[in-house]
Amino acid sequence: MAWHTSGMPKPAHEIDFNTACAKRLDACREALGITSKGEFAEALGVGQSRYSNWLAGRHIVPPDVVARARERFGITADWVYCGDASGLPNRIAGKALKAAS
Repeated sequence: MAWHTSGMPKPAHEIDFNTACAKRLDACREALGITSKGEFAEALGVGQSRYSNWLAGRHIVPPDVVARARERFGITADWVYCGDASGLPNRIAGKALKAAS
């Protein structure tokens, strides 16, 4: 996915994938009861504008951030990248599935 130059538009399927990943991560934010996207972004070690770029599909949520989400909240890479909620903590799994749909 990193093969695009900055001047080339991303293909729609890549934007859709990026947005889907960010939507699943954001669904966990909601499931955790964190109302502020900025607070959640800070907990993941990123700025709110970077988080917003993920939600807009401009960039993929990077693996190092997903690893921090795992350490901090139990959010798995399988959930973020593939939509597999089986490894999520029970306290957020059902709510995250509902919020992501």
